Amino acid sequence: MSVSNESNEMKPPQNLEVERGILGGMLLDPRKVADVVDALGESGECFSHLVNREIYKRIVALWKSFGKVDLAILGADLDRIGRYKAVGGAPYLAHLEEEIVSTIYLPEYCRIALAHYTRRRAIARLETASNGELHNAEDPAETISSIAADLQTLTDDGRRGGWVHVGVLARELIERLKAGPSPHDCIPTGFSELDSAMDGGLRSGEFCVIAGGTSSGKSALMCQFVVEAALRRGKKVLIFSLEMGRDEYMLRIKSQISGIALSRIRKRHLNPNEIAEMESQLEILDAAQLVIDDGSSNTIAQVQNRAKAWALRHGSPHLIVIDYLQRLLSHDHRATEESETHRKAHGMKTLARELCCSVVTGSQINEKEAKIRKDKHPVLADMKYANSISEEADLLIGVYRQDRTSDCGELAILKQRNGPVLDWFRIGFDRATASFLDAQG
Repeated sequence: MSVSNESNEMKPPQNLEVERGILGGMLLDPRKVADVVDALGESGECFSHLVNREIYKRIVALWKSFGKVDLAILGADLDRIGRYKAVGGAPYLAHLEEEIVSTIYLPEYCRIALAHYTRRRAIARLETASNGELHNAEDPAETISSIAADLQTLTDDGRRGGWVHVGVLARELIERLKAGPSPHDCIPTGFSELDSAMDGGLRSGEFCVIAGGTSSGKSALMCQFVVEAALRRGKKVLIFSLEMGRDEYMLRIKSQISGIALSRIRKRHLNPNEIAEMESQLEILDAAQLVIDDGSSNTIAQVQNRAKAWALRHGSPHLIVIDYLQRLLSHDHRATEESETHRKAHGMKTLARELCCSVVTGSQINEKEAKIRKDKHPVLADMKYANSISEEADLLIGVYRQDRTSDCGELAILKQRNGPVLDWFRIGFDRATASFLDAQG
């Protein structure tokens, strides 16, 4: 199929032949009206030409009222409301049916019309930005982030959501069941008891929070999730490291996979065999789909924008790690800390669902509450603004170490939306490499 484009660079993006083809297809086979409305909506805003937009809205209105529409019915309706001549009369209406000989092209025509509509909206948004919005911005970085978010929303339009019949969903489920377990269903954490309780590991579309006190090992545990996913399972992983710089994060990864003490790597006190061991791991790291952002994304909106932009170029990641929640800057300095915490958590949950990946972050607990209890293990209520976080989290993992010199730690599942909770269980902790040790090896 070849569709000419009547636009030129001085006009907004449009294709009038496609617009007329859509209208002609609806008149040729009114049974297709529902499919077109489902694709384009009822407003007609996807049509750049005002006459085409008006005709579209009349076709939809007639179809909704009478269940049918054709050229004669449309002409009579336009004449009744005094708009027959205004839209071009008989010559233009007849031209519509001449534009299309088969409705087989309607889905492609709708796709083209939507693409041009998206381009027009993007251009309008950028023109707004250039006409003073950026010039007068108090915080240019935040304004750019807001513009990027608006543009990303345009690309999301029509790709998700909408009504889906349960029969379609049921058939898709049965097909997945017939196919058997998929390696894409979950990402093992590397801790046997956790993975068993989570039916295999971290799941796509879910938001996980790791809660613990200062120096309890939140960052170490998240780093181990990264190593397991990216280096041992070949998953695509994004890290937003707000707690550590990228060099420090790389030191932790190298220490964990090599078993060489973190302090010795940091001080560069390595013997030739250890250096050779680290060099031998470069091939694994080069092949890994693992990237680190260590500070350019400081708000949840910036994290969302950068993650979506990466996904557009490389495909959706399997895992996003944000280290950690409280380090994200507030978007609105006038908002309360509780409302901002909820907004950050909601943003992470939304990101997980939009990119169909697992999003993991850490959260500090209120250690004053834990210290006055006989049992020092964290509980949900210990988290600052616990309700704002726990209502968004699909999975909440607690991490506990008695003190910084301890060679053991404990993990628990404090909340799991789609599975059981898990009582505290003991695992080892290697202080040299700042990593937990799975009890089952």
